[in-house]
Amino acid sequence: MAHVSFVRLKLLLQHADRVLKILLQERERAAAAIATAFGAGALCGLWLARRRRLGWRLPAPSSCPTTGCVYTGSLPPERMPKAWLFLSNHMADVDYYNAQIASFPSSAILSDGVQPDHATEAAGDKLTVGYPVRLRASAGYMRAWGTQGRRFIGDQTVSSVTNVGVGSHSAHAIVGVLYPFRDETRIAAPLQRQLESVPFTEFDWLGWTEPPPVVDVLVVAFDHRNFHPPTAELPILQTNVDTIVKTALKHGAEFAAEWLDEIQWWWSTTDTCYFLNDRESARRPWVKTPNARQIDELLAKHPKTNVLEQRAHMSDYYYAHQRGKPAGFLGLGAPASPAQKKNQKASPAPPSLGQQLSQTFGGGGGGDGSGGGKGAAFSHMPVVRGLEMPPPPPRAVRHPIRNFIFGFGSIINTASRAGSDASAVDAAPCRVKAEWGYVREWNFQASTAQICALGLRKIRPGEVGATINGVIFPAAEDMNEFDKRENGYMRVEVVAHLVEMLSWHALPDGARVFAYVPYAPAVVAKYGHDPQTGYPLCSGATPPAGLLPSEAPGLGLRGPSISYPILQTYVDVCLAGCLEYGEDFAKEFIMSTFLWSRFWLNDRVLARRPWVHQQQYVKIDAMLKAALPQYFLRRRLESEYACLFDAERAL
Repeated sequence: MAHVSFVRLKLLLQHADRVLKILLQERERAAAAIATAFGAGALCGLWLARRRRLGWRLPAPSSCPTTGCVYTGSLPPERMPKAWLFLSNHMADVDYYNAQIASFPSSAILSDGVQPDHATEAAGDKLTVGYPVRLRASAGYMRAWGTQGRRFIGDQTVSSVTNVGVGSHSAHAIVGVLYPFRDETRIAAPLQRQLESVPFTEFDWLGWTEPPPVVDVLVVAFDHRNFHPPTAELPILQTNVDTIVKTALKHGAEFAAEWLDEIQWWWSTTDTCYFLNDRESARRPWVKTPNARQIDELLAKHPKTNVLEQRAHMSDYYYAHQRGKPAGFLGLGAPASPAQKKNQKASPAPPSLGQQLSQTFGGGGGGDGSGGGKGAAFSHMPVVRGLEMPPPPPRAVRHPIRNFIFGFGSIINTASRAGSDASAVDAAPCRVKAEWGYVREWNFQASTAQICALGLRKIRPGEVGATINGVIFPAAEDMNEFDKRENGYMRVEVVAHLVEMLSWHALPDGARVFAYVPYAPAVVAKYGHDPQTGYPLCSGATPPAGLLPSEAPGLGLRGPSISYPILQTYVDVCLAGCLEYGEDFAKEFIMSTFLWSRFWLNDRVLARRPWVHQQQYVKIDAMLKAALPQYFLRRRLESEYACLFDAERAL
């Protein structure tokens, strides 16, 4: 019996020896294995004894070299835009374009039964930031509710631009959004057949920055021969209008109002407007469409023809359609008489724009789509009017911007930035020079979320500092509201000449640039809150009275710890934003950020199958592993992090 016990003890010691050897190589990972074999108590004892005896040294958090960390140069040439696309309907919406257009196969027929010449899969750029512009009436274009095509746009009529010819009395100014592309071939394949080149001199630039060095702009213009006004079966849909207005509102209410005013053919005839309210929860629209009230307020005034009064819910719309009544008179008057119904059935469908031209002027391409090239029927030839009123004078103007915010973390990401401020989508890549005197670090322990976020640390005596790449975007003249949102931070001005623009953008004269620098949490707690506003006194551009020099923003901050880790989802947001400007920009972000630490929690949704929720995970992880191997290899899943948490607390 004693012999058996001795053998078991010997085997147990041999097993323990093998485990301890593994522990030398894998430390925390081996800890989890030992925990399974011996239990958490034995694990901690063995792990701590071995660590003390061998004098293990885990990697210290990364720090900015005393000699500095300085990057120079602009974005690489391949990241500079070489083509500019003007979008002026629902396709100008970033989410719609990226989900529905950019990934479309080029063999698809987008509308009008027109198929592109080539049949390869689309590999176009995704839209990120667009700039408001106005195409002048002198260019000879018109926008109307006139594009139909059940196969790809469903049972609706959407607004599109068509070439009506220079000098046409139907041509009018058209506001829209200008998007940069690396080259023309990167534009989504289904649009390639619809592109027409227009000189940039035919555009009014409405963006905050100075105009880009553009020669020609590509306008998406659809064939006039297949333009038809809305019908009862193919009405204007409220959800399509919502997409348009959501995009336009990013550039201001006046811009959105002008956009709505300029669309022709809201009315198919002088007394018929086919406008269907197909919103989800249409009778309680705020449930699914948060800005429904703002959109409806705009529609009540724009255009000037009372289209909102003609809009009908689906039940009302189809009930009236079955009774043979025009959609424009839903619920008004008595039901149509048999004679009226007979006349309505006998009435031909509204002629297409091409048919009107053929009947009025003769030749030049018929309504059946035969004859004439794209825009050929409109050469020096006016379009027949009668379905719409001419738009009022332009409303949107280019507002001078004086204040700008420098974003250096998650706010680099366009979607993240827009989630905080819908008007802050328009941003430009930039770099703040090391002379500013701050370093980007993982140093803000956010007590409300129990994470360590990015912050700025003031450099110490003898330090050179580091350049900080990020984005710059316009801010309101009154920045108090932004100060409230960034409570616990001080708004610090960045001298404009220290801001290096990395692409074609240029800051306007007199621009003021601000960044938000965190106070240490203990300092925020010490000075308390304003009794009137409820916000911390450590907020805004003015420090609280009596603030000590050692309590200045950017001082006394603490890096990641076991209780305040770096979160991988936060890193993902930052790097996905950087990748909007290329891999070099993302790598610079990684290398010019400090206090990377082994306290790094992989909190991705389905972290073991990251591709489900983070499509860029391969690229992001590859960059992190190459740049920060000593920290990246210690990134832990939540189950592994729990073991690390127990072990660290035992020290």
